[in-house]
Amino acid sequence: MKYSILMPYYKRSMQLQNTLRSFVHFYSPRDDYEVIIIEDMKSSEEDKLALTIVLQEFEDQLCIKRIQGSQQDSYSPASAYNMGAREAEGEYLILTNPEAPHTKDILRGLDEEFAKDDNSYVVCSSLSVSESILPMELVRHISGKWYQHSIHRNTGCHFCTVISYEQYFSIAGFDEEYSAGIGFDDDDFRNKVQQAGIPFIYRDDLITLHLHHDKSRMDIEKYKANKALYEKKWGVGCFRAEHLPVKVNKL
Repeated sequence: MKYSILMPYYKRSMQLQNTLRSFVHFYSPRDDYEVIIIEDMKSSEEDKLALTIVLQEFEDQLCIKRIQGSQQDSYSPASAYNMGAREAEGEYLILTNPEAPHTKDILRGLDEEFAKDDNSYVVCSSLSVSESILPMELVRHISGKWYQHSIHRNTGCHFCTVISYEQYFSIAGFDEEYSAGIGFDDDDFRNKVQQAGIPFIYRDDLITLHLHHDKSRMDIEKYKANKALYEKKWGVGCFRAEHLPVKVNKL
């Protein structure tokens, strides 16, 4: 197995359906990847059923593993990514989410990069759009704002990023101290990759979409808790989102 696509999941059935359809569209000739969906333990029975119905559509087309998250009190996806990584059989881990369909053959682009350097951290671009369901024929003709782009908004975060299995565990994956709070787990992980000296490779041409979804109400205390944890670990005012001291590699 070459690639394991890790997706922490919570209330994203329509978005996931579109994402999986994009995989079928681009990757039907391939059998060297798997999709691992880590389901949030807080999911209701209705949510579980919605996910089951979506997965039934793809049971004969994709290799999908559905596993249960391990922490009832987890609000960030940190522990879910680590659980998915432990279950992964792929040589490379694709860190993404259920609302990120592909607009082109991203796996082929990843093949190209890892043929050059199998220890790099590949960052694909992410374009946010207002629709939650898009026919494949429309994805090349949409407008939106960049959530990740090396020029327009360089977060370096894992809307769709790829790291080797070996490198992921060499930096101990995501810090699960962030699990009980909200936010900053993504910045922390990016910082750990950089701190380890793993080269960032930006592939703006490998475009994923970020589909609209309802946002949970912000718990300000949980946000503050993770902010304090992040600043204790990395320093007050440490770079976030658009302020990355990393070299940009453009095509």
